[in-house]
Amino acid sequence: MHAKLRVLGSDEPFEEVQSLRAWLTKEREFRGRVDLDAVSVRPGEMGALADVLTVALASGGAVTVLANSVSVWLQQRHSALSVEVTSPDGAHTTITAEGRVADEMAKLFGTQQQPN
Repeated sequence: MHAKLRVLGSDEPFEEVQSLRAWLTKEREFRGRVDLDAVSVRPGEMGALADVLTVALASGGAVTVLANSVSVWLQQRHSALSVEVTSPDGAHTTITAEGRVADEMAKLFGTQQQPN
């Protein structure tokens, strides 16, 4: 199962995506499982830098780790950013530095929370 992550609210989305990628690859669960993807280019547009991360989720517990890791990354940022997470079936949720994102992520990917 894969999650797609896009950083919202930045004037420099590529740099923020690179920062989030570096952050996530520090998590044992995501080493070698985070890739940069470019968005689809519409006719008449020039190609863009990769602005989407694809994260391979090996287990239901990885969803909780992803939610917690993204939340902490957002709290470390100096601007008002959010991260849109999309599941393989196209459902999505937005993570901000506030709120209970682990529960929303578990619903999005049809997994159960792992006890802490």
